[in-house]
Amino acid sequence: MFFNWLCYLIAMVCVGFSTVMFNNRFFVILLIIGLMLPIVSLICMLRMHGKLFASIHTEGTPVRSGENFPFYVAVTNRGSIPCANIRIRVAVEDVLAGASRIIQGMAAVPGKTVGRAELEIPSTHCGRVGITLLQVVVSVPFGFFRVRAKVVSPEADFLIYPEMVDAGLTLVQPNPYAYIADEEYSQTRPGDDPSELFGVREYRPGDRQNRIHWNLTASRDITMVKELGLPIDTSVLVLADIYAMPQAVAEEQYDALMTVIASVVRRLRRDRQIFYIGWLTEPGNAWHMRIAEDEEWEAVQTQLFCVHPYAADCSVTAGYAQRFADERYRNILYITNRWTESSALGLETLRAEANVTVLFVTDERTKAPQLSKGERVIRLRAEHLTEDLSIAADAEL
Repeated sequence: MFFNWLCYLIAMVCVGFSTVMFNNRFFVILLIIGLMLPIVSLICMLRMHGKLFASIHTEGTPVRSGENFPFYVAVTNRGSIPCANIRIRVAVEDVLAGASRIIQGMAAVPGKTVGRAELEIPSTHCGRVGITLLQVVVSVPFGFFRVRAKVVSPEADFLIYPEMVDAGLTLVQPNPYAYIADEEYSQTRPGDDPSELFGVREYRPGDRQNRIHWNLTASRDITMVKELGLPIDTSVLVLADIYAMPQAVAEEQYDALMTVIASVVRRLRRDRQIFYIGWLTEPGNAWHMRIAEDEEWEAVQTQLFCVHPYAADCSVTAGYAQRFADERYRNILYITNRWTESSALGLETLRAEANVTVLFVTDERTKAPQLSKGERVIRLRAEHLTEDLSIAADAEL
């Protein structure tokens, strides 16, 4: 706006000088028109005041890390004067990593209509993105004055899901030594447990003689066989270590950590494994959720990707062991990118008789932790997650 006024003053000085020097009717008319421009611009500003409204909206399409996520700013012009130069400033914050930036856009809205400014932001990292509409400024005709639109919906959230990699390794190890009181059976697949009946069906060639249901066969005059139950191991815990990392490495490290968590969950769900997933919602406050269906994981990951990282001196293993002291597991999958003394002590308290797998997400220079018998480390390099998560063989105990 200052530049517009400066150019206007220079132009008026030139026109005025030409009028005095040449005494030409053309320059006199041009001078009168020039003097009227600020008045016309002021009248337009007064007429537009209070008639412009802006709101921010996000599209509902899920976006994964590396894709552009779209959103738009809707500007409502209730006046009759068209707005051809609308400047929009939006703040975008990565809530998980704490990084923020400012983006700008332009729009034009005729009178008595609603216009949209389409914007896109490259989603280089996963997590919750907070979008805040900072300012919507309209330059009135001739650019001498500006009008601010009233922001009626200034904030919106957007979830960017991490990239998922197919994990070829077997995460859950057989563990007959851990005592788990409750046992569940599959509702979709039969098994070989004679203590639980899955259902009955007609005889097929190859079925065992000892599974024939003689009473039902006699009553229906058709050979019927029993299908036995399939025990489901529900005593698996996925523990995520999401602590406050230094700003310099936060975005890359959180992205790698969330990618591993999502990939591990995908493998467990593909294996039809029921499990618990837990983390600290705040220092000393552990939380977990049982995942048996894909819909439950969809709801949980929304909370997981919106978590506020806790202080670096807190231990998720110690906090979880304190909160759920009576819980027992056959397998514990601990996903972290650090290894401290408190992590080791908390894991030792938590493990009881469980098999422990530490998925250690770091770079190649970081030394892997030394674990005791019954524990294993699967090293995942942050720069080569696809390669490391796609290996076919298990790590040796």
